[in-house]
Amino acid sequence: MDKSNQTRRNFIFVATGVTVAAGLGATLIPVFGHLNPGGDSLPHITVNLSTIKPGKNVKVLVNGQLIRIRHLTDKELDFVGGDKGRFQIYSAACPREGCILVDLSHAHEYSYRDGREDVAWYCTCCGAYFDLMGRHVRGGGIKSDLDVPRYEYLSENIIEFRRLPGFAR
Repeated sequence: MDKSNQTRRNFIFVATGVTVAAGLGATLIPVFGHLNPGGDSLPHITVNLSTIKPGKNVKVLVNGQLIRIRHLTDKELDFVGGDKGRFQIYSAACPREGCILVDLSHAHEYSYRDGREDVAWYCTCCGAYFDLMGRHVRGGGIKSDLDVPRYEYLSENIIEFRRLPGFAR
């Protein structure tokens, strides 16, 4: 067999192998995709807000993301403004690296080291500070606020987190 026939035969073998692999992949991906649980089969997480005392936090794990729910005190509510509601609900993870934030809201009745009263959460990894509303205040080399999960009120005191894609801003 001469060199050109051998090269042609090698090309045909490779082209056939690639075509078979692509067809097999295109067939198996939908088959295994049906093995994933449906959106309705995943648990819905409900939280009764009336059980959270003012000034306290509750942490809830939703879709693998730690969510913090804080019941604001009257002083905190005056500080952030009453139009946002008594409960603050946002991710407990830093948007930069996903580190769990340290709660500074109980420290010294809102008189912090630098004398500012706008800090409630602190990331020990990047040094970012966030206020009670989950807004980035300073430090950390980031510009984004804490993520807000998607949830809905079932009644006045009960909220439900569902498996919804992404987080609301």
